[in-house]
Amino acid sequence: MEQKHSWPLQDYMVVVRCFTYNQVKYIEDALKGIVMQKTTFPFCALVVDDCSTDGTVDIIKRYEKEYPDIIKAVYLQENYYSQKKSKIPFVKPWHDRAKYLACCEGDDYWINSNFLQVAVDFLENHSDYSCVFGNRIVCDEQGHLLTKTTFGRDLTINDIMSGINMGLRNLCYRREVSNVVFNSSSNGDLQLYYKCAISGKMKYINDDFAVYRYTGEGVCSSLKGKEALYISYYHYYKFHQETGFKYQKEYVNYQIRQLISHLFHPSESLYCLRMIGKFHVPSRWRYMW
Repeated sequence: MEQKHSWPLQDYMVVVRCFTYNQVKYIEDALKGIVMQKTTFPFCALVVDDCSTDGTVDIIKRYEKEYPDIIKAVYLQENYYSQKKSKIPFVKPWHDRAKYLACCEGDDYWINSNFLQVAVDFLENHSDYSCVFGNRIVCDEQGHLLTKTTFGRDLTINDIMSGINMGLRNLCYRREVSNVVFNSSSNGDLQLYYKCAISGKMKYINDDFAVYRYTGEGVCSSLKGKEALYISYYHYYKFHQETGFKYQKEYVNYQIRQLISHLFHPSESLYCLRMIGKFHVPSRWRYMW
């Protein structure tokens, strides 16, 4: 009979997911932040290259050779993004080998060598929490600070549904979170935040763990003006639609917050009003506050 291993015998305590495509300018920062982690437990990074053509692969191979116990690289033979393939079949088996999961995409980077240790230490001792996150930091391509959010408290499902989130690269969470079914076509990051929120409490630690690098080259960050607003309102509409618009107050809060943030740009604020009309909950114009 096959022996069933308990968690202390798992292959890795943490598996880090790192997707990259043509990010030769940034990928080394991402890999440095991963391999510098100081832990008392085994962890690895599944680095998936989506057919890069700019030298990204050469850097990954160098780190793979230098840190074979940490960097586990996969080089796709066809570009998944161009084919709109969001599910890569071999990722889940790797996730299943870990107790906790974390993400650091190829253009983001970690700045704290104790990130994984701090997160795991807390989660190991607080079973009612689904994840750990720190301050949300956004920098430009050169690493200059653009914004920094110090949340000051743990987040709740209400925060997530109203558009407040911790940031993907700033998050370490339990593997079971990823098993929560969420079939909406909304943004995948939003879905993960939601899954964390309904799986347990979300612990805020007042520390700087990671940086989101705003390059203007990402799927969402490359969008500008009205196009970006449309996608934002659309994703949150689909996000709330999946829950049957259960969080109506939070949905309205998100729409209003978007509107307020664009008040100093008349054309964009008018467009926000149009989007509120377009993506308002059908037949539910009256809200119970």
